[in-house]
Amino acid sequence: MGSSSSKRPQFVDPRHVCTSPDQVRSQFLKVLYRWDETRLDEFRALFLSRASKDNASDPAYWPEETVIAFLVERNPDTEIAVRNAGPLLYKMMLHYGSFPFPVEEGKRMTCDIFLRSIYMMSRTALSVLWRDYGSIGGVPQTRQRRPVDDVRLLFQSMASEKDEEDDAARTEDDDEDLLDVLFFVMHRVQEERSPKCSSKRESVKKAASALPSSCSRNLGGTVERGDLRSMLELIIVLLNSRVLGTMAPPNKNVIGCMMNAFMPASSEHLGSEWETFRNVVLGSCPNLIAILSAFIERSFQITNFFWLQAETLPKSLNEFRGIVSQSNIISADQLSQLLLVIPVGLVLHFNNITYRGESVAEHASQIASHLQTPGRLLIGRCLDGASAHDPQIICAYTGFPDMYDGYLSSTVAPRSGSMVFSLTPTHEMYAAEKQEIQLNIGVKADPNEVSQDEQAGIMEIPDGKCLLEVEIGSLSLERLIGAFELWTM
Repeated sequence: MGSSSSKRPQFVDPRHVCTSPDQVRSQFLKVLYRWDETRLDEFRALFLSRASKDNASDPAYWPEETVIAFLVERNPDTEIAVRNAGPLLYKMMLHYGSFPFPVEEGKRMTCDIFLRSIYMMSRTALSVLWRDYGSIGGVPQTRQRRPVDDVRLLFQSMASEKDEEDDAARTEDDDEDLLDVLFFVMHRVQEERSPKCSSKRESVKKAASALPSSCSRNLGGTVERGDLRSMLELIIVLLNSRVLGTMAPPNKNVIGCMMNAFMPASSEHLGSEWETFRNVVLGSCPNLIAILSAFIERSFQITNFFWLQAETLPKSLNEFRGIVSQSNIISADQLSQLLLVIPVGLVLHFNNITYRGESVAEHASQIASHLQTPGRLLIGRCLDGASAHDPQIICAYTGFPDMYDGYLSSTVAPRSGSMVFSLTPTHEMYAAEKQEIQLNIGVKADPNEVSQDEQAGIMEIPDGKCLLEVEIGSLSLERLIGAFELWTM
């Protein structure tokens, strides 16, 4: 009866484990690298091999110029874009490395910040941040993080002139990130010390109240125009270089188009504010965070792949580039933009242009069959709404096949279809979010009419041309399509 096996599980009080921000961050670092201690040692050795010190007694750190030099060394094919984005990337690494608390004023990139930033900015963080911890008695042990949380972290890491947090008005929502991290930490501690005693989110709230706020709802400030441009240029250059195999600088029209999406004319002088930034990333650039993560992973040799793993590709990149060169509608520059905006970027998997022509009516029956199937992309050149020398391009994507389930993190449901209403010279896109019903895109076999799902809009063919009418919520759009291409997997 007195044996140790009969003892009741012991609950570990989080107030004894996490008594300061430094302790929280230190414990969180253990959570992040719990199953990857070898890589942790490698990153620590890398840090020490290039670290600076002002005085012997001061902690070692990486100054901004060291970070930029390292990223250029690992990405020589994109040197100019990396150098231009270098100061922003350094600021972002400081923010992610200080998680779950804000960056302290004057803070340098010490070893712990360096180690956390690498993990937090790569896709490996998803195994911790997005883990489903299940329920006890039907009650979730903790909240499930959502795509908007990732977008919020990105915005906060880039934004300038943030609002000061008012401690007197502090709410539980302000501590959302802190509560997440405290739960992750205590879940690990309980598993190690007393695995039969489960940790719950409710049990870490008292510990959180004794610590500074994580300022999770501090969404003031803006992403400045220069920072936004440097980020978008880096992303487009990465896609050009790593996917399309071209060393050409980013097309100014494409960058301008993307800038307009983030900064409407009414707010251009202010930069990109939170609501606009959130809506564009979630709705129009679902691959943006994944591409930035892939850049970090390649830079720190976490993976040899850029964005897409080789085994998921049915064709080699060279073969894909050959398909791209066959298009009469979309240029390589515009394809980089499409890679950024099509959910999960599966345009990279297309290996054939099945139909092309000057009239959808010629192939209405065949297109009808194809657009009932996932993995199809209809690209059309609009005959109205833009100048002759810079026509608008509109795209309808039927979503990706089941075989690619779990293929890549995305802010939208990858199986859902999407509509790119305008690729250039403006940027508008709609994709169903994870919680929304799947968007089906289809066409009737009647050669005199092409219709789509009610949510996506209706296509009709007057006089051999295609009139696309779209109504989604408050959005209403009509476009007359001339030349078209149907890409298939």
